[in-house]
Amino acid sequence: MKCTNPKCGVYNERGAKFCEKCGTPIKNQGRKGLFIFLGIIAALAVILLILWKTGVFPKKQTSKNINTTEIHSNVQAENPSQQQSTADISLRLHGSNTIGEKLSPLLARAFLEKRGTKNITETPTAPDEKKIQGTINGKTQEFEIKAHGSETAFTSLSEGKCDIGCASRQAKPEEVQQLKTANIGDMTSSGSEIVIAMDGIAVIVNPNNPIDKLSVEQIAQIFNGHVTDWSKINPGFSGAINVYARDDKSGTFDTFKNLVLKTQKDPATNKEYPLVTGAKRFESSEELSRQVVNDPRGIGFIGLPYILNSKAVSVYQENSTPLYPTAFTVETEDYILSRRLFFYIPAKPGPGAREFVDFVLSAEGQQIVEKVGFVPITIQLFPSHISPGAPLNYRNYVSGCKRLSINIRFKTDSKELDNKAVWDLNRLVDFLKAPEQRTAVIVLAGFADNTGTPDHNTVLSRERAQSVLQKMAQYGIGEPKFLVLVDGFGQEVPVASNASQQGRDKNRRVEVWLRK
Repeated sequence: MKCTNPKCGVYNERGAKFCEKCGTPIKNQGRKGLFIFLGIIAALAVILLILWKTGVFPKKQTSKNINTTEIHSNVQAENPSQQQSTADISLRLHGSNTIGEKLSPLLARAFLEKRGTKNITETPTAPDEKKIQGTINGKTQEFEIKAHGSETAFTSLSEGKCDIGCASRQAKPEEVQQLKTANIGDMTSSGSEIVIAMDGIAVIVNPNNPIDKLSVEQIAQIFNGHVTDWSKINPGFSGAINVYARDDKSGTFDTFKNLVLKTQKDPATNKEYPLVTGAKRFESSEELSRQVVNDPRGIGFIGLPYILNSKAVSVYQENSTPLYPTAFTVETEDYILSRRLFFYIPAKPGPGAREFVDFVLSAEGQQIVEKVGFVPITIQLFPSHISPGAPLNYRNYVSGCKRLSINIRFKTDSKELDNKAVWDLNRLVDFLKAPEQRTAVIVLAGFADNTGTPDHNTVLSRERAQSVLQKMAQYGIGEPKFLVLVDGFGQEVPVASNASQQGRDKNRRVEVWLRK
């Protein structure tokens, strides 16, 4: 024990009462010193805890790295209704007017409500722009929606100005490259290019117009200015044709241009004819539709939800049956002017983007898609009409069956499923595993375009149907629990003209039927 006299400091034997050198009384300091030391440590610990809680010392951030570039086998997106998130939401959706005018605001509002957001408001901030806002625990939750056309989806994504690009057409090769260069990701991957709904471009006329059907060729000639009077279409109805069209930034116009205008080419230049000079152009889909309703000799094109009080005509191509744009013909993409509506998201999406996409693809999100007037991507059974002109072997093969509302399609010049088919396969597996389908016979019918010999196309169409069966088998759909029939019918029963690339893409398909 050390002497307490500061001038001495000699160590004495433990238990001594007086210092052997100076005689100073010695007090036992060991236990008291220990208590003092522990008290100091505890006080420091409390001070550090207070500083950490108040944010002086930053907390370590943890994040979940979501791989959105691939869809893994039979993995379904989480349903936000089962797992609510409390993270702040501030999402920017830019692009298609077709999606942004009605669908995006309703989806945003429903998504915020699902997360428990209160006091939700919708505020226009500029023409075709609005904000959807609410609060959770006093914190603002916000969607910014700018609907100036599909082209703006890709420019906004590449410039980091939006979190989700909305497009009523597929990304063009130059746009895909632009986004790769900007390190946004590969927009051709199934994790970045996501079909959220189906739509059909309806060709609309005044309700009193007697014309009920038009060929793609006739529509092209009207919109490129080569047919200017209704009497050229129907001798019993005459008058100058007034053309109404969407603006140049519109994905609806871009799709219409590819599916219709490009089918007609100037023989002198071998270039497609442009839209007729004098066509009235609109950024708003609703306004275009209203103008056609008010014009007895007007004609326009529009997405399905915007037919409103106008009249849609049936459309056909060479060797195909005239079809109206219905839920079935659009979802199967048999309707020649059907199209897909897309969300494009970065390979590494921002907070909340993946959660919102999962909600849109959920049953609740797809109910909103249907409410707006688009066609949901949920699978349904339809009693399907088989054309009397279809080959006998095909009619016998699907006799007594009901057809599912999907066609499995493939990437151009490939046996690989396209991105929609990747998602559709998961939906198909879930549909077939339902108890009511367990006793059904699954019937797969493959088809090809007319490139190559008929015999080669028959073999190829059967191989495509077989490839779908192989992928289904990986999910447990096949023997011995399910009876599956597979056959191919080559270039028979085309749903579109093989004269165009778009038509050939539609004809390369696998139909799915059920026999109970």
